[in-house]
Amino acid sequence: MIDFLDPTDLTTRARLQEEIKAHERELDKIAQYAAKKNIYDKINTAERNGRLEDALQIARKGSSQFPELQGLASKFKAIVKINIARQGAKGGVV
Repeated sequence: MIDFLDPTDLTTRARLQEEIKAHERELDKIAQYAAKKNIYDKINTAERNGRLEDALQIARKGSSQFPELQGLASKFKAIVKINIARQGAKGGVV
């Protein structure tokens, strides 16, 4: 679209280029949101199905891309350790 503008109309050209950059930033934000949502969905599915170790691994991998998932990874790490301790206590091994 910029190629159709008068080459001497630098103001309009600059404004359009900035608008294009703003739209590209918005698209990046949307892609990041979709990726984060996908990770949360996988974690929730694993948790609902009782696959806490899988939820932990997904949260750990996701936290490398999204640091805010680190807290969730820590939560699942604690839950997995508690479950292991409970299983050990039931089996007579602590």
